[in-house]
Amino acid sequence: MEEVKEVGGKGVGEKVFTINNVGAPRVQVKPLESRLPVPPQPRFPEPPAPLPLPKVRAPQLSAEAPLAELDPLTLMLGNALFRRSSGNPVFMIAVKPNNRRYEYIEFLKRILREIYMVSARSPLNVQHVAKRLTEYQLALLRSGSSIYVLDIDSIADSEAGAASIGKLASFLEDRLREAFGQGFGFLVFYTSREYVSRIKSIWQAEVSGRGALYASLPQPVIVSISEDDAAFQLVGLLYGTSTVDGATSIDTAAIAAEARLSECLEAAANDSVAARYVRHAVDDEEARAEEAFLHYALKSLVVEYLLEAGYRGSSIDTEVVVANTTVDVFIRRGWAGGVIVEVETLHGSLNPAARLNSVLKSRLSTGYETWIVLHPLTASIYKPVIAPLMRDYGSYGSVRFMTLDSDTCTLMDLEKHYERIEKAAERLIGERGGFHVFQTFHTSAGGL
Repeated sequence: MEEVKEVGGKGVGEKVFTINNVGAPRVQVKPLESRLPVPPQPRFPEPPAPLPLPKVRAPQLSAEAPLAELDPLTLMLGNALFRRSSGNPVFMIAVKPNNRRYEYIEFLKRILREIYMVSARSPLNVQHVAKRLTEYQLALLRSGSSIYVLDIDSIADSEAGAASIGKLASFLEDRLREAFGQGFGFLVFYTSREYVSRIKSIWQAEVSGRGALYASLPQPVIVSISEDDAAFQLVGLLYGTSTVDGATSIDTAAIAAEARLSECLEAAANDSVAARYVRHAVDDEEARAEEAFLHYALKSLVVEYLLEAGYRGSSIDTEVVVANTTVDVFIRRGWAGGVIVEVETLHGSLNPAARLNSVLKSRLSTGYETWIVLHPLTASIYKPVIAPLMRDYGSYGSVRFMTLDSDTCTLMDLEKHYERIEKAAERLIGERGGFHVFQTFHTSAGGL
């Protein structure tokens, strides 16, 4: 017979097997595992404790908002309703300035390109028609995955004046009805005030068979430039440069500022010293053809900045795994300290604030200080959503936002970049008579 019972005493609760056969002595057998010594558990150094995460609030703009919340695009163009992430095309009427010194269509195209790159992942097609518009061109006209600009005045001059605009409007209405299936993009009518009402008639509400009013097409966003010399400096600052001397128009100022920024990026991407430390992106998104150059160039600028700041090359690593996450740049500080640097182009992010918030939460959970490096034009365009996020995280002292100073081709704090924009905006607002006039300008520009 075999039984199991609990044995008290020194090993209280310990199970003991008792074997009791007739004619045999009683033997008590303890389980093998209870007789083996317990090996000591190895002790590993604990990782640094995660830093506390701030509660991120949604930015809210109001008439009482401080200057830091003001939007440079709204101030310059009357509104920024075209700055959106959407699955539908955006129709725009860009009203030409009275003074040709303030021609701005090239500037607007570059702003729309950045918005498209942030909001979509598909390749971008750009068309600018400023001469005779043929029926073949009209048949190919599209707004999805495109920035399609029609210079209405130039088309009218090359055709037959206002009569051709009426014919153009009828063709456009058919093309616009097809836009619902083309996806995100921009169709821009660049026109003088003379033709605004005729173009707007395409969106005129109609009466259906049952008598109900309906608007058959999405309503256009109407913009116009602020005709003030302060706008020239503001255009340059959006690209990270304070010098646009010699610009004859807003367009030439934007082209010159972009050329200066491109020179800095190209010099960094071809720098032989930085190339010793910079690895190509391993993330599929960052390695895409549309983003690979910009991401590599900004990463090289980070390395150049660190080397000039006195960091040893041996303490800098790129595309390295930290806490099971591949980071763009990692700076070693001592045996346990370090800084994570993330280059964020924000391309394809849809919502820049959501993207940055996600990255910051992930990197701060490692316990390391985190830097975010942004492209100056993208950071300027999305200032209304990035600035509040920057203040929320910046108050913890473990996060630093940076961008590129195109004048010196080196990194600078994003806060300083925003301060320069705000000073230029303050001048532009002041010459318009204060914030109240700015609000009036916003309303009138949208209701031409």
